[in-house]
Amino acid sequence: MPAPDVTQGQWQLMDYSRHEFPLAAIDETPWCVEFRISPQLMRDRVHDPQPPAGVLRIAMIGDSFVLGEGVQEQQTLPRQTLDLLGPGFEVLNTGRSGFSFEEEVPTAQYFARDFHCPRAIVVFVTNDIRPSDELARRQNLINDLVNIHDLHLAEFRDQAWYTGRSRLLELAFSQWQMRRIVDDTLQWYLDCNDPAQNGANLERLAAQVRAFAGIPGCRVALVMYPLLESLEGDYPLQPIHDRVGELAREAGLPVLDLVPVFRGQETEKLWAHPTDHHPNSRAHAQAARAIVDWLRRDVPGFLTLDEGCPGGDVSP
Repeated sequence: MPAPDVTQGQWQLMDYSRHEFPLAAIDETPWCVEFRISPQLMRDRVHDPQPPAGVLRIAMIGDSFVLGEGVQEQQTLPRQTLDLLGPGFEVLNTGRSGFSFEEEVPTAQYFARDFHCPRAIVVFVTNDIRPSDELARRQNLINDLVNIHDLHLAEFRDQAWYTGRSRLLELAFSQWQMRRIVDDTLQWYLDCNDPAQNGANLERLAAQVRAFAGIPGCRVALVMYPLLESLEGDYPLQPIHDRVGELAREAGLPVLDLVPVFRGQETEKLWAHPTDHHPNSRAHAQAARAIVDWLRRDVPGFLTLDEGCPGGDVSP
């Protein structure tokens, strides 16, 4: 894709590990996505704090899956959701890379209060569960099964017994190491969901879910977005979705699990890049369609501009 014009404004050229490069290197970058963050710290246009008359404003809350790492702004989940909803709606992209529920609760509270959002869609991803100190020390080879760092792969190649002389052996070794990374990390996530290993943080997670349900003047819906790994069969992290979904329903939140939307698909075709396993535009399109259909079908009144809502007192 064409590189952005970096002659105006303030720009940084970074890889997914947040390593910065000279701007002069942008023409040498074969795969580059432009990010524009507004003064309101959204990957979105600047919004008036008060929504326009007759418009239902929805805050979409989450981490890099909401922000849209790896895709253009018009391909992000909030934008594609807005495109499907059509006139009479705004969907604010409030996503921030690396956010967990701990940061997302005050984010939702802020946008409900200061941007008058009477609705919020909170997008849960498995890495929203904070690990214990011991579990955090174990997470040393991967980055949430989302960004597979080239540095780690290079370290594996340097350790290879075949000394790099055979391209076939190098490919086989790389595939074996990637499988090892995936298997170890899937188990690590399951351990983060184990009360015996991460009980205190799971209790905090339950409290944070209840906090979403208690935001004044804002109705919250929870969407669970799977990590894009091993979707061809039974999703290995389904127990985490089941636990979080149960917590949300107990708190009174409507819940949509996106695992059935993606189950059975070829996982790699949903990735933004072979070393960036964020959802690509195709994955976000499927997620957005499922969210809009679910809200219209199963969550009565969520898409209705109620009397007393900011933006008006009649239904659109």
